[in-house]
Amino acid sequence: MTGANVGLGRWLRELARPWTGRLLLIAVAVLGAALLDVVPPLIARYVIDERITVGRTDGLAAAAALYLAAVAAAHLLTAAYGYAAVTIAQHTLAGLRHRLFAHLLALPASYHDQVPTGDSISRCTADVEAIDDLFSTTGTRLLGETVRLLTAVAAMLVLSPALTLLAVLIVPLLIPLTSYLRRRVRAAERDARSAVGTLNIHLQETLGNAETIRAFGAHSYFTERFRQALLGWLGTVNRSTAFNAFYAPGVSMLAAVITAALLWIGARGTTETTGITVGTLTAFVLLFARFFTPLIALGDEWQKVQAALAGAERVFAVLDTPAVRSRSSSCAAPARDRGSRFVTSASATTRANRCCKG
Repeated sequence: MTGANVGLGRWLRELARPWTGRLLLIAVAVLGAALLDVVPPLIARYVIDERITVGRTDGLAAAAALYLAAVAAAHLLTAAYGYAAVTIAQHTLAGLRHRLFAHLLALPASYHDQVPTGDSISRCTADVEAIDDLFSTTGTRLLGETVRLLTAVAAMLVLSPALTLLAVLIVPLLIPLTSYLRRRVRAAERDARSAVGTLNIHLQETLGNAETIRAFGAHSYFTERFRQALLGWLGTVNRSTAFNAFYAPGVSMLAAVITAALLWIGARGTTETTGITVGTLTAFVLLFARFFTPLIALGDEWQKVQAALAGAERVFAVLDTPAVRSRSSSCAAPARDRGSRFVTSASATTRANRCCKG
């Protein structure tokens, strides 16, 4: 594990620590939804083997009701832990934004001399928003899908260890593909986060000196400079998208190949030689589809995950920068105007001057 990953993990643990109790409840809800998710395939197995193949219709209504109840309960739990995760994420990120802003104000002047203002603005806005996407939706979805994968594998083992062994043959093919994708997309997203910072640098420098630029008639130069920075950002985003675009289709094709092999082997050897019934084969194929759902979801969300991790590296790099110990100030917190907005601009400058003089 690299030093950057260690530092990132430390900050993530610190952010999550105040919410440990609620996170445990979310984990319980995720596990409950995943367990309920394997019930429908097992009910399908029961209906096929115990009712349809023997020509019986009694108990079908009860099986249908149980099927519907399991699906409804799983979706309700999913909605509950999704909502809880979003609320925790928003409170956590609000605290992170405040902490980052306060830390930037406490950094020495040498830091602000070396780091352009536009880059600091990018870290406070675009990079934190990328983390928000991960914590609010993507992370919760991937967590739920991962637990569903584990419960699906457990149910597959119970149904048929032989078919499970055939199904997991795809894992050695996925490991190098996923590792390659992770490295490439992470590097591309780091470049994209830096490119966004460069765009904000150009915006801040150009708009802050608009009158001077007009006076010297330098519109074309600064417009072209911004266009070149924009093309650099576009290139990094396209590179990340290109790596990500081939993952989900590739995994889906591998899943289709394994599913076809399962159907072929299972149909040739049902009952007579392997003891695999039609219901068992049906339930196994349904569970195998659930096994691949999180893998495909990972491909769909991988770009957002890497963008968030790259943004987190930039944000936490600022927070890891030692701050200057400031003397205690008697300045009161800024008052709010009648519209409940903080007084800014000239009044903020005046307040800062008073604090410095005091």
